[in-house]
Amino acid sequence: AAARGTEAPETLASGASLALLFNETGRAKDAEPLLRKNVEGRRKLMGARSLHLAAALEQLAVNRLKLEDSAEARTLYAEAMEIRRESQGVEHPETKRVAEALQKLTAQVAAR
Repeated sequence: AAARGTEAPETLASGASLALLFNETGRAKDAEPLLRKNVEGRRKLMGARSLHLAAALEQLAVNRLKLEDSAEARTLYAEAMEIRRESQGVEHPETKRVAEALQKLTAQVAAR
């Protein structure tokens, strides 16, 4: 079997899974570097328009919200929505889900 490096899809997926566990157990700061590495790796391996990248951006956006960085979260959701819109179309349920999250976040920021 071939050796797997730190940027292999399986390694990135494992790191992202651990990060999601951290996010859900109150360890968002521990999750952040793993999620950033996942975004960087997905962008490098799969390109700037990959649905895998969109999912990674969304995971990082959730983390940024947990760490109270709504500005970066909004930027991440916007990029993910653009990828999903181009790849899946505006009527796809995943595109709509991300658009709704972005709208909700924008409204919350505006209300502050």
